Amino acid sequence: TACDSYTWIDGITYTASNNTATWVLPNASGCDSTVLLDLIINNSSSSLQTETALDSYTWPVNNQTYTQSGTYTGVVSNAEGCDSTITLNLSLNYTGIDESGEYSIHVFPNPTDNILHVNATFELQGELRILDMSGRLMFTQQLIGKAISIPLDRLAAGSYLLLYGDGKPIRFEKN
Repeated sequence: TACDSYTWIDGITYTASNNTATWVLPNASGCDSTVLLDLIINNSSSSLQTETALDSYTWPVNNQTYTQSGTYTGVVSNAEGCDSTITLNLSLNYTGIDESGEYSIHVFPNPTDNILHVNATFELQGELRILDMSGRLMFTQQLIGKAISIPLDRLAAGSYLLLYGDGKPIRFEKN
């Protein structure tokens, strides 16, 4: 039994089950000895899994927790004992809310295309910053008021962090 293919003593690589191939070779006494191949070929498999989750997703295939949308691959054994490649297409949505006591900042839509709206339950005063996931400053603006709309057309698609003051970063996705 083999997965996908098997190269036998005759030098042929078999990709399908076979019980008719034979090979004749001399035994220790110099007489012909016939070997019969009884081969079962099982096949590897692949599948696609699509998931949508909020903030993070733990994939049971590999127990890995993902915090970014993307395509991920895992390999497990299928019912025939061969490799089964599973591709995960993951879309994460983020809450976009940073709760800090009685004050909160709402970021929407998340994910967004070209405009990110920031609304607060309190008067925003100070600097708002957007960082990429490696910590590079991508945008900064002084704020006054409870709401702002930020154009994101100069940012590439990906994950970003919005920072206001010393509050907790708010993660958002740009499509």
